Amino acid sequence: MPGEKRHVAALAGEKEALGANWKSAQCVTSLYDSYIQVQKENEQLREDVRRLEQSELLAKIKEPENTKGDVLEQEIRLLRSEKLRMEETHRLELQKLETRAASSETQHQQLVAKYHERFEFDPLEAKRAAMAVKTMQNTLQNVVLEKEEIGIRYGELKEQYRKFHNEQVDIVRNLNQQVKTLEQQRNAWNKWIELTKEKRRYEENKQVMATLERKVDDRVAKIRGNQAALLAMKLLQQAARRMEQMIFEMLRNCRDRVRARLPEKFIKLFKQNKNWRKYYALIERKATELENKLRDVLEEREQLIQSKSELHKRHQLVKDKLESSQQNTKNVSKLVTDWKKKLVKWQQELDEKDQAIGKKTSELEKVETEFERYRLNTENYREQFKQKSHEWLHAFHVEHHLKLNP
Repeated sequence: MPGEKRHVAALAGEKEALGANWKSAQCVTSLYDSYIQVQKENEQLREDVRRLEQSELLAKIKEPENTKGDVLEQEIRLLRSEKLRMEETHRLELQKLETRAASSETQHQQLVAKYHERFEFDPLEAKRAAMAVKTMQNTLQNVVLEKEEIGIRYGELKEQYRKFHNEQVDIVRNLNQQVKTLEQQRNAWNKWIELTKEKRRYEENKQVMATLERKVDDRVAKIRGNQAALLAMKLLQQAARRMEQMIFEMLRNCRDRVRARLPEKFIKLFKQNKNWRKYYALIERKATELENKLRDVLEEREQLIQSKSELHKRHQLVKDKLESSQQNTKNVSKLVTDWKKKLVKWQQELDEKDQAIGKKTSELEKVETEFERYRLNTENYREQFKQKSHEWLHAFHVEHHLKLNP
């Protein structure tokens, strides 16, 4: 189509004109920069002249009178030559800047004329502007729809993240409760183990004391038995000795009686030797006492045997309880190790979930930043489009007015 070709050619010409304008603007800015630089150099030279004047004054004050004139004349000549050189350089720079400004102005005028020649009134310009406005409206509508889709997606992602976060919080709460229960169980088992150890220690001490008491009782019984045997031997020896004395006395009495052969003397001797019955009764009494002591010792021995059997039974019960407690402690330690493994596994799962949450949050932040950047770009693009559309419409109305009213 010829209209499209003309439009493409106009766009190409507009690009070329914009490039030329840009070059001319760069030229103007470079000229302005060079002008500013020359002004700075002039200021620096003025400052140097001021410093030289001050140094001259100081030299005049310090130097003697006979050398002041020559030095002043030499410095004046130097300053005049420096001033002439600076004026010449300044004049040359001004000439260069004037030539460059004139060339840039002519180039700018040529470009403006070329631009006016190319962008004359076109009857299809209004249609093209309307079509451009329509395309821009369509693009804006598409952008708005895309923005709404992104907002919906962002809401869904936010809802998923909230659900996931709540699930993680519930899991952590349950794990904390399980850990607390396990800690309570472990503390209870530790207390029970301590109590069993204390009880075992008490039973062992009690058993040691019982064995010590039994040994002491055995030793006392042995000592008592030995003492009773010694006492019985002593009593038997005394009784035998007394029997011998009694027999000796009886034989002597018999002899005396035989010798006496008189009844008065026999009665007298019988009355003198009637205490042998007392000795016999004393021996019987001592024998009964020894028998009673032996019976008591035997009864104590039976009681000690019974207490020994009871202590043996108690020791067996305590041993069985200790074995059961050891088995329970082993089971508890196994359960604790299993729960520790489970806790480590759950901690790893929690770390993985936290990493996934971090990734999701980073993705959400990226989506937010992209959405914000996209929103800003759309707003900027909308503002630029509005500004350009207003400019195009204003230019179109101005050109149309100029065409109608030249």
